[in-house]
Amino acid sequence: MSVAQLGEALRSRRQQPWTETGTGSGTWCWKGKTFYRMQDLKLSRDRALSLSRSWGVMHVLDEASPLRDATPEALVREEAELQVLVVGLDDTSMQPVHATHQYSTQHIAWGARLVDLISEVDDGTLVLDLRKFHEVEPTLATSDFPYSYAREDT
Repeated sequence: MSVAQLGEALRSRRQQPWTETGTGSGTWCWKGKTFYRMQDLKLSRDRALSLSRSWGVMHVLDEASPLRDATPEALVREEAELQVLVVGLDDTSMQPVHATHQYSTQHIAWGARLVDLISEVDDGTLVLDLRKFHEVEPTLATSDFPYSYAREDT
């Protein structure tokens, strides 16, 4: 699964947020000109009632996924990028709020997942730790997904 983590991306609580994601890549076409084609990524869940907590947006890498045979090398070669659009309503003014972000291949952490932002303390209170917003942790490589996370310090 590929995951984009949302939550404080829109800076405060939002009502009925929805998201769309797509992948784009360069393909050679007529007379050697590069054409950037967009393909929608079907999400496991594309809506949430509120962004008062974090929201993991997931796309399953199954047979119907345009990313099913993707490798790090292939995505670099194709100049692929992921685009995310989030739309919601501000809970005070009820005005629409939009946020977009593009992820190039250097932002994809193969063999890793985003860390959990929410934890529970001894008294049962939930804590949202936004300091971990961009942190990832390694996942185990499998025969279907043989990639190990290699941390790059930038």
